Amino acid sequence: MSLYDELREALGPGSELEATFGVPAILTRTTGGIKDPDTGKIGGKTVTPFPVNVSKRTIEITTKDGGKAEATAFDMWFEPIPGDTITLVGKSYRVSAVQSDEPDGIGISWVAIVGSGA
Repeated sequence: MSLYDELREALGPGSELEATFGVPAILTRTTGGIKDPDTGKIGGKTVTPFPVNVSKRTIEITTKDGGKAEATAFDMWFEPIPGDTITLVGKSYRVSAVQSDEPDGIGISWVAIVGSGA
C-alpha cells in the first residue's frame, strides 16, 4: 500500500483535510534546451523536481466541439505550468492546462488539469 493510499484510508477519501493540504507528490519541470540543427535533438535541458502536496479530483471540462468530458485535476499551492509532470504513487501526469484562484489579482492556489502519461 502506498503512502497516498494509507493517507486516504486514514483520512477518508475526499476528506476536508486531504482536500485542504493534499498528499505528497513530485512536480517535475524541464527548462532550457537548445535544438541541434544537425541532429534535430534538443540538448542542455534542466530537469528540476519540486516536492508538492496535491489533492487529486475529477472535474468537468468543455471539449473543443462544445461537449462535456471529465478530466483529472490536482489542486495545489505551487504554481504549475503546462508541460510540467506530476508524479503521484508512481504514476505520472502531464499538465495540459492551469487554472488559478486569484483574489485581488494574486495567485494563491492552482488547479492543474492533466492527462495521463509523461
